[in-house]
Amino acid sequence: MVLAATCVSPASAAIVPCTANSVVSSWRAQCERTPTDGDAGGVSGKVTVWYPGNSAYYASVEFRAHGEISYLRNHTTTTAYLRVATRNEFGDWENFIDQVVRGPGYSDTVNRSLDEGDPVRVQVCLLDRGCATIATLIS
Repeated sequence: MVLAATCVSPASAAIVPCTANSVVSSWRAQCERTPTDGDAGGVSGKVTVWYPGNSAYYASVEFRAHGEISYLRNHTTTTAYLRVATRNEFGDWENFIDQVVRGPGYSDTVNRSLDEGDPVRVQVCLLDRGCATIATLIS
């Protein structure tokens, strides 16, 4: 099953291997990259973790380089950890969005100004179900 992108144009989003994927076998993870979204040099992307028995049960984080906007969603019945990070001055990943969301129906949009060209990592972790990460995005 391939999920349609929420905010990134499906025609320009490419499904790519996740940088890291520890999602349990009864769930699925999908990572997407969009190298052209109107932000010169920026690379947008999205991580989604979902239950294949009911695709309405999912959690996702999407980063759009154009405008540095992050879209956070949890439509599962479990706790989700939704994270967006960039590298600090020591080269370590540092979360600038770190939401712990319990229960279904959560949606949020966060606009955070970043320096052009900053590396960006997005991650979705579901309690007792694992994590999926894409770390090849650029602001």
